[in-house]
Amino acid sequence: QKLQYMDLSMNKLISRVALHFLCALHNLDTMNLGQNQFMASIPKCFGNLTSLRHLNLGHNRLYSAPPEEIWNLKDLLELDLSSNLLSGSLSYAITNMKKAYWVDLSTNQFSGGIPDSIGDMQNLQNLSLAHNRLQGSIPESIGKVFSLESVDLSHNLLSGSIPMSMENLRYLKYINLSFNNLSGEIP
Repeated sequence: QKLQYMDLSMNKLISRVALHFLCALHNLDTMNLGQNQFMASIPKCFGNLTSLRHLNLGHNRLYSAPPEEIWNLKDLLELDLSSNLLSGSLSYAITNMKKAYWVDLSTNQFSGGIPDSIGDMQNLQNLSLAHNRLQGSIPESIGKVFSLESVDLSHNLLSGSIPMSMENLRYLKYINLSFNNLSGEIP
């Protein structure tokens, strides 16, 4: 229970049962289970791992909607849930992770819109929501995330215009909005 760093990535680990056994690791700062073959939903109790700063569950076979509790990890800096089978809408509670600078939810099956509250994530530098089924418009509030350096919203079903507020993103180095249904002027 004193474990602070765990990296089991890039293996062929399989678990068809829930990953609840990890919930007792309350001192964990870094959990990297990326690039394995875990087939489970994300346990609600992961929301109790309040020491977590870096969570990588990317490139597995995790399914269903992430539990609301995961968005309560207020001190999380990096979240990678990419390349899974996660579904449901993106929760407005994602903005509880105000310290996060890296969020990658790409290559899943998320649907619905991008929450307007995304503009409250003031430390966010990298945001990837690519290769999902997100609909609606890009929220105007994204232009309030001045720290953004990289935004990838490609391969979704986004429509409407590119928000004029994005011209406020002075540190932006990379943007990919391809393969959507966007229209109108480029800011």
